[in-house]
Amino acid sequence: MTYRELLKLYKTGKLEGPEKEQLEKEIEKQDAISEYLFEESEFGGFEGETPPPDPENDAQLKAIQKAVRRTLTRMALAVGAAVLALVTAGALLLPGIVDEFYYQPDDVVAKNPENEQLSIPRMSMDLAVFSELFLPGAFRDTVYAEGEGFGRYAVSIPQMAAMDGRRQTVNGRLVRGKLTLYDTDTLKVPASNVFTLPENIEHTNGLWDVEAGRWVSPWGGPADAARQLETLEEDRYYLGFVSLQNVMDYEEFYRWYEQNEPSEGDAWCAVYTEADGVGLTENIGFLIRASGFCRDYEPEKYPYLSILSLKNPPDRGAEAQMRRHFLSLLDYQLENPELARMLAPGQTPTPEVLSLIRAGVEEQGLRIYGFTVYARKAQLEKLLADPLVYTVYAQPAG
Repeated sequence: MTYRELLKLYKTGKLEGPEKEQLEKEIEKQDAISEYLFEESEFGGFEGETPPPDPENDAQLKAIQKAVRRTLTRMALAVGAAVLALVTAGALLLPGIVDEFYYQPDDVVAKNPENEQLSIPRMSMDLAVFSELFLPGAFRDTVYAEGEGFGRYAVSIPQMAAMDGRRQTVNGRLVRGKLTLYDTDTLKVPASNVFTLPENIEHTNGLWDVEAGRWVSPWGGPADAARQLETLEEDRYYLGFVSLQNVMDYEEFYRWYEQNEPSEGDAWCAVYTEADGVGLTENIGFLIRASGFCRDYEPEKYPYLSILSLKNPPDRGAEAQMRRHFLSLLDYQLENPELARMLAPGQTPTPEVLSLIRAGVEEQGLRIYGFTVYARKAQLEKLLADPLVYTVYAQPAG
């Protein structure tokens, strides 16, 4: 018979003999323990002053005190358990709850059931689009983020390939939507237009070279380019910013580019379009050659978003497909502007300008007025001598 069953028989008066005597001793012992614990605890203060002994009411008083002690003890245990549960839950859940209110770089936006390495974290996808659009020669599509809770992350942005073999990893911290990179130059948006504009472009910003009769960049014209190229080392790789004599339709440019094969690495095209007859020559473009991970992201919403797609890469010689690639980049950037605000606040075209560029390209097609290449001195000098090229500016390859 269980202890609970014995108590039930005792309460109903059905327990007799030695078992009844033994149970009463146990009850008395438990009462004595409860009284001692109560008197030693902080709840003893609730008893107040002890009234003078009254033999007639002694039994009733004891019963009341016992009931109060039991109630307070149970309440203390319940409150303590609740507080402990809240503290434990807070310690485990609160850091993640705070994360939800801020940009989460490690949030997986596309899963690959066959290969987890091909699953796409949010910041990796955002950076792939951002760097392809706005960072000529500095394409990155991988971000490693380690969450620390409360909206804090340690981030690392590796370079997957480098012409000179020296890969540059950019590290930093993301704290509640504020990004701080310890290297502020590698992923820096160009401060001004890095290309010299063709003379037939009507443009409202820039430097007008009266002698050349055209808008120019800070890098100067062909004579300046020749002098600069002469100082380069023969066997070193450089990132060349090549300005064309005239705006070229994409397919014409691509055929010329492939015949010359000027680049052994990533190659980026600067896009020209017009709005109300005025050229929109922002530092914006897209890749026709790239190294990185092959990834697919929402192909129905963003057709040909990546030229490194495993399932549906664009034909890089087809203007219609590459135009769709560029438009998908713009669509994604317009819908996901958070990284641009953190990485380059106020340094990229506004949503209004991006929308104008999008409308112009959709209507007028892809037109190219400059491009970047990774090449050695001899190849850059060959490009400068080409009749379709106006000028070349070079800087050491990263």
